[in-house]
Amino acid sequence: MNDARTMPFRRITVEAFTIVASILLAFSIDAWWGDRESHKELELELANVKSELQENRRRVALEIFLLERITSAGNSLIGTMTANQDATTITVPDSLAWLTTVWSPTLDASFGAVDALVSSGRLAEVEDPALRSGLAGIRARFEDTQEEEQTARMVQYSLFFPLLIDKVDLHALYRYDDKYFSKVRYSDEALPTDGNVEYPNSLAIRNTILDRMGWLRTGHDEMSVLLEEIDRLIDLLQSNQSAKS
Repeated sequence: MNDARTMPFRRITVEAFTIVASILLAFSIDAWWGDRESHKELELELANVKSELQENRRRVALEIFLLERITSAGNSLIGTMTANQDATTITVPDSLAWLTTVWSPTLDASFGAVDALVSSGRLAEVEDPALRSGLAGIRARFEDTQEEEQTARMVQYSLFFPLLIDKVDLHALYRYDDKYFSKVRYSDEALPTDGNVEYPNSLAIRNTILDRMGWLRTGHDEMSVLLEEIDRLIDLLQSNQSAKS
């Protein structure tokens, strides 16, 4: 009789245990699948960030190259001015006048992938603390670097141009934009010249050029440091991808 009464209880216990085990297994599978999908999405976002950083690296390297060209031209112009500081004007190639007077660089960086990683909350899932903190701060690093360029443009447009406006035909220099923009960006060869320009020479102009060149050189140095930081983050992302594969 006792065996007969205990049989339903055992059956109910086994069935209950089976149900609980099934539920726990289902939860475990769901959690595993959710983690798997989350990791896949994180890896996809990190791959997008890596591609974005590689493109931004190209832009920063180009910006450094451009700043070197501009500051070199500025130094050449200042050298000629200083050597003839008693002259009210100096004769320089039109290409040199264009490069040191008309053009000012602007770094155009993209942060869509980095912003998406932050807004999705998956940046917190990045295991490497160096990579996580580096990606969290990369936008601010770019913005800090651009402050020097913005100051140089302020000097150019607010201080430099007013000194030149009545002394040199700036519109005549602007006509070289289409001719020179592609050349100055992708080649370190000397720009071709169509002739010479009588360029005004005064202490105020020399000091303003020196001020502008100083800010551009500072921007160049900071961008060189930024380039190293981008390379570091790309290497960390590459190591992350290699570890996952």
